[in-house]
Amino acid sequence: MEYNIHDAKANLSKFIVQAIEDKEVVISKAGKPVIMLV
Repeated sequence: MEYNIHDAKANLSKFIVQAIEDKEVVISKAGKPVIMLV
């Protein structure tokens, strides 16, 4: 899933759990991917 920086600030704990469950989490800034949690 891809999320923006605002979503990441509000939901980082949830995104870490998703990464632990082998789900790829991409965080984007201005529409460009900048961080991938795996």
